[in-house]
Amino acid sequence: HGSLNVLENHQAVIFLIKSVFINVNFPIIIAGKKPRKSLVDLIKKMPHIKLKADLPQDEMNDLIENAHCNVLYTFQQSGIKHKLLNAVYRGRFIVANQKMVSNSGLDSLVILRNEADKILEEIKEVQELEFNQSDIDKRKALLLKDYNNVENAKILAKYL
Repeated sequence: HGSLNVLENHQAVIFLIKSVFINVNFPIIIAGKKPRKSLVDLIKKMPHIKLKADLPQDEMNDLIENAHCNVLYTFQQSGIKHKLLNAVYRGRFIVANQKMVSNSGLDSLVILRNEADKILEEIKEVQELEFNQSDIDKRKALLLKDYNNVENAKILAKYL
């Protein structure tokens, strides 16, 4: 998920389709804004992959929440990414590469895999797992400590 007209996101999803998703036998949903024509054309050739373009935020949130696994990949290490935070707050299992989580402190909340074959293995493995209360508790503990808007606002308020 993301803005699919952004070159970096476009390249990442093309990589995932050609190197990972082509090798799965269950439904894949790619969701995002303004997909390029080349991406639309590629997905049309893949019967198990659906493109959901330009969804309202509530529908995007539903997809993230209901996906058994969110796969996040980037070629660019550029600070914390909104799609990562959104998936960690809303999603279940997350498979991401190291560049996606770099300097975020969220490494322990995702399954880190960098190579296509390892990403594929993890996606297949988590299909057999249940996302349970201990997974949720682990996320809450870290997120409420480091990504708590109220507490962070109190810290900032001291400097104003």
